[in-house]
Amino acid sequence: MPAAVDHVRLAAPPGSEERLRAFRPARKADPGLRVTALHAWAARPAAHGVTITWDDGLPGRRRSS
Repeated sequence: MPAAVDHVRLAAPPGSEERLRAFRPARKADPGLRVTALHAWAARPAAHGVTITWDDGLPGRRRSS
């Protein structure tokens, strides 16, 4: 179940990257949701054929995309 919004990426309009450099604009925009029971949460779309890609790039955190 969703527990909290962890982060939100914001996309910058074309040509504004230099002005927004201090804000660190992202190339794509997506919310980061913190959930409890991540594997149970991921099992629902997986049961309908969605491929879950696990990301171990952040030490101490379990993520998927």
